Amino acid sequence: MKEFNEGNPVQAFVSLDNNLYFHDVLKDKTIQVTNDGVNEKIFNGIADWVYEEEIFMKSKAFEWSPDGKYLAFYKFDDSDPGHPNPYVSLHVYSLEKQTLSQIDLDKIYKKENRIVNELVWIDSERFVVRVLNRIQNESKLILIDVRKLEDLLLISSKIYEIDGWIDSNGKLKTFKTKEGKIFLLDLNNYKNYNHVYLIDVTQSSIDHSPILLSANENDFKYFAAAKPSATNLNLFASSLDGKELTQVTSGDSYYTASFNPTLDYYFLHYEGPKIPKTYLKKMNDPDNKDFEENIKGVKLPSVDYIQIPSGKLMLNVKVLYPPGFNATLKNYYPVFIQVYNGPSSQMVTKEYSRFEYGTHLASAEDIIVAYVDGRGTANRGKEFKMSVYKKLGKYESEDQIAAAKWFSESPFVRKSCIAIQGWSYGGFVAAKVIEANSPYVRIGVSVAPVTNWKFYGNEKS
Repeated sequence: MKEFNEGNPVQAFVSLDNNLYFHDVLKDKTIQVTNDGVNEKIFNGIADWVYEEEIFMKSKAFEWSPDGKYLAFYKFDDSDPGHPNPYVSLHVYSLEKQTLSQIDLDKIYKKENRIVNELVWIDSERFVVRVLNRIQNESKLILIDVRKLEDLLLISSKIYEIDGWIDSNGKLKTFKTKEGKIFLLDLNNYKNYNHVYLIDVTQSSIDHSPILLSANENDFKYFAAAKPSATNLNLFASSLDGKELTQVTSGDSYYTASFNPTLDYYFLHYEGPKIPKTYLKKMNDPDNKDFEENIKGVKLPSVDYIQIPSGKLMLNVKVLYPPGFNATLKNYYPVFIQVYNGPSSQMVTKEYSRFEYGTHLASAEDIIVAYVDGRGTANRGKEFKMSVYKKLGKYESEDQIAAAKWFSESPFVRKSCIAIQGWSYGGFVAAKVIEANSPYVRIGVSVAPVTNWKFYGNEKS
């Protein structure tokens, strides 16, 4: 694990002994920042398994200041046997002074009741961290100034989620206006759906309002929203004050965007449902013609998006039908349900269907493949997502069984051949379906399931 700093010819890296170092390229000199790393117990600047897998979604746990003079990092202490989550502390190293300081996060939450998340530098001397309580229903944003490390400034009101959890979303971003103002963008739930909060951190002042923003381009901020339905993602632009709103992309599609560091240009990525295309903003030829030519003549499944009832709810479902699918056949097609259904996840989107195991089953084995987003999944609002809170496995399995029942009632489906398979959280859901002994699911494959939350990185359980 290593990373160069953009403003200073130095490189930080974590060695195999779980210690953090930096290397000065010009002086060809390596300095050891920490010396207490222990394999599988103490991790400096690199996440342990729980944080890498479930919170950061990456292994790197350090961030350079923009000018390369400071290195902020997390330390993870897994030395307490049987403790469900590691104890995490926050540290800052000064390259000029060669001093290491610890930030007293116990002022926010005690170590046994603390989860840390994003760490974002605002400028060369200030950074922001997100700290949550252990059960993840309370979040605080803390501003830290390296010139006075003992002062921790709460820059947003405590955010509560009474009947659910706060997602580890990793969405904190900063941008600077042409006038020199610095803003922090934070994604949080507002009136049942996610919105982005704008926080003025120019002079450590506090000013935030629930307006939809995301990335800067000529003082307009871009964001992606699940419109017109939960399976879509389209790009919008908002003025800084939130009064002007422009839809950049539209239709039954799925778009993402990536911006250059100065936020002057961006690549717009069309992800589906048709063949993906990428183009620079305002360019007129988004076609991925080489790929289109290469797959001509390849027998691929047809894709359909439907809704299936589960009690009073309607579930979003993506279906891959075999090439040459014939709905007049009786009791013919097996059905394979590929499940994940983890909290805040989403499988049913208008992204292009990549070539994967489900594609093979539909194309080569004449099997109908279905992906079902049951309760707990994303972009259906707070009530839909939080319904699984403290009831993990109950409603997810009920919804998968409801989908299997719906397919079993289709005349072209071979009722004796409906299967479900899942991995990780999907393995847990598949196991709960098998446990329910439903007459509609005849085969279940549970891969790497969570069988006891006590032995897992259980920040949502």
